[in-house]
Amino acid sequence: VRTVPYPLANAGADTVICFGTSAQLNASGGSIYTWTPTKYLNNPNIPDPISQTPKADILYTVEVRDVLGCPKPVYDTVLINVAKIVANAGPKDTNVVLGQPLQLTATGSTIYSWSPATWLNNPSIFNPLSLPQENITYQVRVSNAQGCFAFDTINVKVFKFDPDLLVPSAFTPGGDGRNDLFRPILIGMKSLDAFRVYNRWGQLVYSTTQVEQGWDGNYLGKPQDPGTYAWYAEGVNYLGKKLEKKGTVILIR
Repeated sequence: VRTVPYPLANAGADTVICFGTSAQLNASGGSIYTWTPTKYLNNPNIPDPISQTPKADILYTVEVRDVLGCPKPVYDTVLINVAKIVANAGPKDTNVVLGQPLQLTATGSTIYSWSPATWLNNPSIFNPLSLPQENITYQVRVSNAQGCFAFDTINVKVFKFDPDLLVPSAFTPGGDGRNDLFRPILIGMKSLDAFRVYNRWGQLVYSTTQVEQGWDGNYLGKPQDPGTYAWYAEGVNYLGKKLEKKGTVILIR
């Protein structure tokens, strides 16, 4: 009496692919193959189907059977890891004054390459330091060891005057996406420590320390009347010097 051994199922090694590409599966060990789940597979009943552009990580299980004896199935799994790189070079636009160092910071993966390398201390790290002399657009290529990559850019505008808090004299919060927010523009500033808006009776209607935020013309959920409002701004420039400014703004509807 001779026994026939069970199949030796082998779904292959786990693999990493780039988002938007396909993965070749390769199973062995038997005569009949069934893959589950069938999602993205061009044929789940062959030993070497293709997982066609999977959108996310997916774990496949292959059932392997033989025709030599007992048809008991044996199973193995393989993980397809989909690397989707989302490059981020920081804010779309940033401002500095001449002589102000600019700390760039990118995210998205493990390998970084900035171009052009002009004024950068090291273009091959995620956080190079720039000392721009003119307006410039930097592009960062973010990639991984498997060769997946993505790009992002940051526009740097260089002002050739002293650090300042620039505050507009009017705004139109009409919801049309143009001049809807009243906020200071930081030039050569390290931080915004206060930005407050008051109505004609001296009542505080808005306050923030967040650079990208601003007043939308509402107070307690209600649109405020057109007219003149007072504001106060305070911050610290890149040299560590405190700067205070105040003035008025006209709300136009």
